[in-house]
Amino acid sequence: MKNIIIVTFINSYNYGAFLQAKATEMIISKTGLKPRFLNYCNKEEQNQRKLFCYSAKFSVLYNLKRFAWKLWFGYYHGEIRNGKKNFQGAIDNLPKTKKYNRLSDIEKNERIDLLICGSDQIWNPDIFNAKIDPIYYGKIKNAKSKISFASSFGSYEPNKQQLETLKDYFCDFDAISVREGFAKKNLKKIGVEMPIDIVLDPTLCITAKEWRVVSKNNDKFNIIQKNAYMVIYLVNPKVKCQGLIDYVSKVLNLKTIWIKNNDLKSFQVDEIVTNATPYDFVNLISNAKFVLTDSFHGTAFAINLNIDFVSIINQNNPERVMHLCTELGLLDRLSKEDDAECNVTIIDYTCINEKLSELREKSIQWILNRVERY
Repeated sequence: MKNIIIVTFINSYNYGAFLQAKATEMIISKTGLKPRFLNYCNKEEQNQRKLFCYSAKFSVLYNLKRFAWKLWFGYYHGEIRNGKKNFQGAIDNLPKTKKYNRLSDIEKNERIDLLICGSDQIWNPDIFNAKIDPIYYGKIKNAKSKISFASSFGSYEPNKQQLETLKDYFCDFDAISVREGFAKKNLKKIGVEMPIDIVLDPTLCITAKEWRVVSKNNDKFNIIQKNAYMVIYLVNPKVKCQGLIDYVSKVLNLKTIWIKNNDLKSFQVDEIVTNATPYDFVNLISNAKFVLTDSFHGTAFAINLNIDFVSIINQNNPERVMHLCTELGLLDRLSKEDDAECNVTIIDYTCINEKLSELREKSIQWILNRVERY
């Protein structure tokens, strides 16, 4: 049997990161093949879960400030404690290799027929304090073939020093697909000469019906789902959108439910959900009347599940949502965090679903063709 290894983020306590990984596995498993995830976590990612970690890149004062921030905002006791409870069970159930921390150990122990890099922002060094990790670029010597599926730079642009390094990393890929036009532009700037295709994020390659089956209600949230509600899901801790929350809630007469991992309040809402697994996350969105989010995957799931939504433009990382909403004709659902009002009209998903279905078929065919070829 062909040994297929997927390189992406699987150890992150983030809904989008986990669900895109699960979606990729679901897509490839339809062929009868059994892919595994590379169970890899580099030092920078490990440090994200420590209460205090000293980084030589920053001054002593900055390191102390970061430590104080974690304490003040309950990062360790909220994001980490709740994150582990909510995500670890789902992560443990993913098919994966033994755990690795070093490239040399991977090359020594793994026989790889096909290495699939992606999806998610695996090519965004900002996630790792601006450090480029060659493993996420497929720089593993014993991989016979390498492809990229829906990988993303986020909104990161490589600097001049990084261009030559990245060109070397990409030179031995057999096929590359990315998630948005910005990533394709970056690859051309790096000097990648092979054809670069744009495909959907893996979560959008799974139909709404399939997601509802995977995330079927287990009565966990029956009480808070009893009345019509809107879901709030935010990834930028500094976003200020109380005005938008109040506006949508008042105009549509909806209860407000905020999905997050920490216990601290910064917005006035009716319910804060800190115990949602990734599948609960899908379920809560699936049964909502409205979604307010600044997240790419929050936006993607609202669209896929045909829920009315507004996506707050994340000024630090806008490219992914902009591309998706442009492709599907939903730019009127974008808003700024300080807007007093936003578009709450009912979305006619008829044409959007037709376009999404067309893009889904094309994206799935892209990955399945490569899996069977290499």
